[in-house]
Order: sequence, then C-alpha cells, then structure tokens
Amino acid sequence: LENELSKNSEQKVKFNLNQSDIIVVKDSNGNEIEDARLSKENFDLMNEIFDTLRYYSNNSDWRITATIAGGRKSMSTMMSTCFQMLARKKDELIHIIAPNHIMYKEIDWYFPSDPSDPKQKLDISLVPTLKIGDFIPFTKDGSFSDIFDKMQTYFFDNSPLEELKISKNIFSSKKESFKLPPMLASYLRYFIIKRINS
Repeated sequence: LENELSKNSEQKVKFNLNQSDIIVVKDSNGNEIEDARLSKENFDLMNEIFDTLRYYSNNSDWRITATIAGGRKSMSTMMSTCFQMLARKKDELIHIIAPNHIMYKEIDWYFPSDPSDPKQKLDISLVPTLKIGDFIPFTKDGSFSDIFDKMQTYFFDNSPLEELKISKNIFSSKKESFKLPPMLASYLRYFIIKRINS
C-alpha cells in the first residue's frame, strides 16, 4: 500500500501500522468471533467498536475518519450508531464503494493499483450523521449499553411536556405526578399562567 501510494505522491507515504493496530473482536469468553450473526455476537462487536471510537475521541488532537464499508449491514449500523454517540464536530463518517465490475467478483481484497485508470476508481461519499459526543451531560464511562441507556433516558426525560393537568395542588403529566403545599401550588399555577400568556 505504501509503495502504491508513494508512486503517485511527491513524497514517500509512510503508515505507522503494526500488529497491535489490528483489532480482533472476541466474545465474553475470550474466543474470536468468526461471524457476527446473533444478538450476543453483535453486542460483543458493538462494545469493541464503541471502546475503540471512545479511545480515539478522547484525544482532542486526533480526528476520526470512520467508514461503514464492508462487513455485514449490521456492522455498518453499529459503526454509525457508535460514531453518532461519540463523534466530535471535526470527525467524519464515510462510505467507500469499489466499481461494480469489481464488487461482483469473488475477491478477498481490492486495492486500485493505477489511480489514472477510471475502471479502478473508488467512490467516496460523506455520510451525514448527528454528532452528539461533545454535548452529552455525563461521562462516557461504562459499556456501550450503559452509555446508550443513559443517553436514551436523558433524551426521554428532557423531551418537552405535551400535556400538564392541574387539579388544585396536584400536577400531572404522562411522565409523573406530584403534589405541592397549597401556597407553593398557587405560585406555580401563577407562573404557568404567566408563561402561557407571554
């Protein structure tokens, strides 16, 4: 790869990759996951993707470029979900698509050896996604499921009230109901009426 890219560059291209940069996903028993087909395998994979993205997103000097290309459709969905939860404004999610005549061949790996050949051209598109990593009001410690549940609860709890029923000093919505001492209830009723009329 370095040699191919260096041929078409004014300077030598060098990647600092080694064996430790290759992540092999394992299940909770330490066995390598050969194919993520079941829910349990997918959750193990989701945790690995989340942990890896969290590691890189915690360094403000790094920019993440993640791709949803390759693998099963569920893996692309996992990458998109984890990226959305952790990405900062400068990070980007992309999709890389090889030419159709290459995609339909039974090959293990494809890399265009001649960038000037239009038949080898790769298409790259940005994938629009919400990036909420900088805006969640709690730490990102814990597993994917822990953070996902915290986010889901936070958004549900902070959704606007659709309805508020007031009966004397009892205030009720679809989410909760509470009772105030009569004097405090009268203050709250007053402020609510002022807010409605403002």
